Amino acid sequence: MLAKKILFCFGLLFCQVIHAQFTYGFSAGINLANLREKINNQMITNSFLPRLNAGMDLGYFFNRNWGIQSGIYYAGKGYRIKLYDNFDSTIVRLNYLEVPLKLSYRIQGDEDNWIIVSTGVYGAYGYKGKITFTGSPERTKDPFKDPGYNRFDFGYVIESAFGIKGNFSAKLAYTHGFISLRDPEDKMKNFLFNFSLAYSIK
Repeated sequence: MLAKKILFCFGLLFCQVIHAQFTYGFSAGINLANLREKINNQMITNSFLPRLNAGMDLGYFFNRNWGIQSGIYYAGKGYRIKLYDNFDSTIVRLNYLEVPLKLSYRIQGDEDNWIIVSTGVYGAYGYKGKITFTGSPERTKDPFKDPGYNRFDFGYVIESAFGIKGNFSAKLAYTHGFISLRDPEDKMKNFLFNFSLAYSIK
């Protein structure tokens, strides 16, 4: 009796694996990056900075609807500070390697048309950056070295993917950091909107 129960459990597990779907692919697009900054209980308004986003997508669907998604990406973040007449005084570019982990739900239309809604968290490491000062003798510097931004970023991500045709899809995402780039009381946190095109191999 015990042997039959064990075989039955293994059979269920085997069926689950057979129906699971592993996918991988590539995506590239544009980040509209910015920074939410709060100093002395006052919100500082910055401007969006277009940056690149590209990397490898990984997905594992347990059944027709539910799955998890991850990957590894280059994520360009940052912000710009504008003065009068829409003049850039400071541009901050931050370069990250980013890994998300998302729970996904797939709404299947037909083979080419589907929607996947995902939410989860991401972790990122800032390996390089650049601050450009317009009209200053000190034209550039690395923000991760001076003034010493935190290299690690952690936050949440909300994403929707739309099947276009074949293995091509379009993705829209919003991410927001939990960790301040500077001292906790400054509350400088990354956020961005992303639009990208993806090609998946099923």
